[in-house]
Amino acid sequence: MSLNQRQQDTIRKYAPGGFRVNVPILGAFGIGQECVAHMLATGEDYREVPYDPTYDGSTYEKVYVQGKMITTTHESSFRGDDPEDVQRARIQRGEAFIFVYDVTKRESFAKLEEEFERFCSVFNIQLTDVHVGRRSLGTRIIDKLSGRLLSPPTSPPYILVANRIDLPRKDWAVTPEEGQAFCERIGAGAFVQMSDLTGEGSSKDILVDLLSHVLFRKAYAAGVRDKKSRFSKYLDPGARE
Repeated sequence: MSLNQRQQDTIRKYAPGGFRVNVPILGAFGIGQECVAHMLATGEDYREVPYDPTYDGSTYEKVYVQGKMITTTHESSFRGDDPEDVQRARIQRGEAFIFVYDVTKRESFAKLEEEFERFCSVFNIQLTDVHVGRRSLGTRIIDKLSGRLLSPPTSPPYILVANRIDLPRKDWAVTPEEGQAFCERIGAGAFVQMSDLTGEGSSKDILVDLLSHVLFRKAYAAGVRDKKSRFSKYLDPGARE
């Protein structure tokens, strides 16, 4: 899922900084969604954060990606029974996604089928479109020969997280092999097995890598606008007057 050198160069040249990225946490209610997001962003146990009576179901973290400061917002299901329009709106606001399940709760793993179908429906994409970084050989060859900017994949980037691996293996209801197979089937950029309590398997690099793809999408859009602006006088006869 990591960016190649040309993509990193595009970010350094065109990407903005100091903006906010919404990274919804999708999965069953009550499986440590906020704790997963906080652990990935800070390496700290979210349970140690002082209680806030104004908490609205979102967490905010600052992350540095390719030298750019990004504030992430992590929305999750606040009650577990949100109406369909609320759930779809949460996805529509997202620019990158974390699908989460609890390894000890089979129903949370099954819930991801529904979540992923909704995700595809919202963005009007097919399974063949969603593989992070997957582009046709022909497109890659044309990009290489023409020197044009490498285009991002059609869907927002996302990863799959298997949470609570610190619990005894005898209590696991989902095997690592099942999680890996699901990750490959949905085309997730990474399969992360971690504990939101101990931090095992967690790393800031995971979230940074996910956000780097968001940054690349923004840099790509800015680069295309820049190229159009610089060559507009050749494309628009009226601009030469």
